[in-house]
Amino acid sequence: MAQPLMEATAEVRERIAAAARALFADRGYHSTTVDAIAEQAGIARRTFFRYFRSKDEAIFPNHERMTQSVACYLRSEADASAVEVVCAGARMIFLAYMEEPGVSIERYRVAHSVQALRNREIASVNQYIRMFSRYLRERFGDSAGAELHADVIAGAVVAAHNQVLRAWLRSGGDHDPLPDLDAAFAWVVQTFEGEREVWQAGEAAATGERENAVAEDSGPEHARTKAAQPGDDRHHEEGSGQENDLETADAGR
Repeated sequence: MAQPLMEATAEVRERIAAAARALFADRGYHSTTVDAIAEQAGIARRTFFRYFRSKDEAIFPNHERMTQSVACYLRSEADASAVEVVCAGARMIFLAYMEEPGVSIERYRVAHSVQALRNREIASVNQYIRMFSRYLRERFGDSAGAELHADVIAGAVVAAHNQVLRAWLRSGGDHDPLPDLDAAFAWVVQTFEGEREVWQAGEAAATGERENAVAEDSGPEHARTKAAQPGDDRHHEEGSGQENDLETADAGR
């Protein structure tokens, strides 16, 4: 019983989204009302709001579902390379676009002609970046530069994903984008996995040097040097007085 109900819900949701895309493309975003979308989809106005909070949300119907799926995947991967796991999560998002190329291309064209839809797309991208960054911070723990690295790597993964995706969408989906995507992610992994190792080694060395410096400052030799300082000050003062006397004598001559 639950499965047919879920399928019916998904069918209505997609019907609303398809109606919104068609009307946005035909009439324009600002001239399309929720009532018009509901009529086109063959549903009541109140039914529209059971599925979407606004008309601009209808253009991205699967965003929340995909976010949840990727979050579940990240939680299940605790042993593999953290950067590789994030790249795999971003690949899941890419594959969702490829499930229905025609719909993805149409949505891209509509979204990029309307500022409100572009703003929603940017918000979705930022949500993915935050999700990936949180995962990386958890994986990196208290290691040196963990917060910085997590934010930078999350941004790099999403940027690589978006660059390949947009090239594919702009081309009208006329080629297989997965080789380009995998090459982009391989570059991200190679670049940032290696950089983190170098960074951590440098930080460990710097920490060791700082600890050695502190140990030297608190050692017996340092204590003897500190003890000798008052005498040195008196000697300096006596020498300064002699120099002043010489200057006075020279002035007298």
